[in-house]
Amino acid sequence: MDNAKESAKADSATVGTPEVKDVKPKKPAGFSNPALKAMGINSIRLPSRNWMIFWCVVATGVGGYAYDKYEQKRLRKKWMDRVAKYGAEPLSPDLTARKVTVYVAPPPSDYLDESLAVFRRYVKPILNAGGVDFQIQSENRQGVIRSTVAAEIRSLRREVLNNTERLEREKEAKKWYNRLKRFLSRSKDEAVNLEAVEDKISQDKYTLTNLLGVYYKNALDEGKLHNEDAFVSDPTANGGVICIGRGAYKEYLHGLHEGLLGPLEKPIDSVDIDVPVEGTKDKDSTPESESSDTLEGAEVAVVAGEQLQSEDIDQKEHKDANGETNDKTNDESNDENSEEGEKLAKVPRPFIDPLEYSKTALAPELSFEGKIQTDSKVSPVFQQPIAVIPVYHLIGFLQTPVRIWRFYHKRELTDEYGRLTCAVVENLRRKFTPEDVDWAKDEEKDWPSKWVQKGIDKGSEWIQDTVVDDRVLNILSVYDASSIKDEKE
Repeated sequence: MDNAKESAKADSATVGTPEVKDVKPKKPAGFSNPALKAMGINSIRLPSRNWMIFWCVVATGVGGYAYDKYEQKRLRKKWMDRVAKYGAEPLSPDLTARKVTVYVAPPPSDYLDESLAVFRRYVKPILNAGGVDFQIQSENRQGVIRSTVAAEIRSLRREVLNNTERLEREKEAKKWYNRLKRFLSRSKDEAVNLEAVEDKISQDKYTLTNLLGVYYKNALDEGKLHNEDAFVSDPTANGGVICIGRGAYKEYLHGLHEGLLGPLEKPIDSVDIDVPVEGTKDKDSTPESESSDTLEGAEVAVVAGEQLQSEDIDQKEHKDANGETNDKTNDESNDENSEEGEKLAKVPRPFIDPLEYSKTALAPELSFEGKIQTDSKVSPVFQQPIAVIPVYHLIGFLQTPVRIWRFYHKRELTDEYGRLTCAVVENLRRKFTPEDVDWAKDEEKDWPSKWVQKGIDKGSEWIQDTVVDDRVLNILSVYDASSIKDEKE
């Protein structure tokens, strides 16, 4: 009886107890409004936690980038509007605008486009707005900017030296005893030759193009064009120099010292060096010995150049059956020729060692008391003010946090570079100081450590200490951006 009662109780218990199921909690109803329901929106709820995190990260990244771009445009427009009055000034038809020289070098272990992008984005718009012309001197290899600047100064020194010697000869020829000697030694044949020379000069001067039609008194004759700086007496107010990158600035300073303190002719024991192009992999090659015969190297270069020229001629003569040149083959051959041309090109070594600066005279052919006259009537490069635009280019995976920070703060560089470029347009300058030698030195912190060590081993010009001479620094000047004060917007 007891067992029957217990089983009956168990059955009654199982019948009365409902089965337990997994019931999900109801979602919150959210915000609702009759107007929203009329538009088909029953309720508005916040997204889930994961979606909230995702959209916050996306909104922060996009918003920060958009704000930075907006500030860049605003700051760029601010400096462009400031110098627009100079670009709006009328210029005479026989004058050309003031021109600055821009030296561009690539950042270490990267391509030249990185430095050119800095110039195009931050410097070029302001120069164009201010009506200032520019000439870009760019090179992928170290030492080319230095050798170019030094060669330009040496050419000027030779020209001045030749003119001085010519004037001395003319002065000597004007003396009475030399004139009497020439008069007594003059013969009839010489008089006839003199008449022939005069006829030749008159024929060259009065040609058909100078006397007939629209060519008569042609106002567009290139010989009549002058740069507007040619009429500025202050030598530091002529032209200008902008160095894009710390490396270009160091090479420019080295070139100034080499051109002003070095000899006019190449030393006999100087051998040109091969410098790899930045942004390309260095191939293993044995360095050329200083005691090797340079004539053999020159002959090899000439033979190789003749081979390249003959290959180009054969390529032009080779045509398809329809008489059309195979463009694909030409492109491939041009690429190969350009690569071989880069291998043959060598960078001249400095004509003077930096340790010998103090032992030499400062360009005895030149007088630094006033404006040095050149063919273009513009002061030479060492009398023109200097501006340096650093190129902060950080590479490496471990530097990602710093790179992200810089990516969202480019507006600061826009303001800094715009202010300095505005000083270039407005010709705000001051004397060069010893502290200016370290201009843009912070950029060297971004140089890869492996590249720096490799440069130390190979004696790179960028890694070596910048040795300067006070006599050269005293004739230099720089653009002063600190004199520009922000206007209230």
